[in-house]
Amino acid sequence: KNRYLGIWYKKSPETAAWVANRNSPITDLYHPEAQLLDSGNLVLKDQNNGTSRESYQWQSFDHPSDTLLPGMKLGWDLKSGQERYLTSWRTTKDPSLGIGLLKKKIGYAS
Repeated sequence: KNRYLGIWYKKSPETAAWVANRNSPITDLYHPEAQLLDSGNLVLKDQNNGTSRESYQWQSFDHPSDTLLPGMKLGWDLKSGQERYLTSWRTTKDPSLGIGLLKKKIGYAS
């Protein structure tokens, strides 16, 4: 059975707002520490490596899916070289990548 890490709406539990590992479902159990920060950012970290941003193995704000939450950013992160954009689900029950894509286009004035 595939397992997903996600955030669901309280008033509509059948609707997920965000799924972390939509293309990499968890099939074996492992024991990282997850923490929901005051900012709403969900982080996975090594329990023995402190609480600095550098110790995060993964953080939700770096991986938006089909929902943009307050504090998330779209576009290029010049420091990491990562592009952040919104993508649709394959189906209402399958959170893997669908065909929809929303990117921030950076234009130049002529």
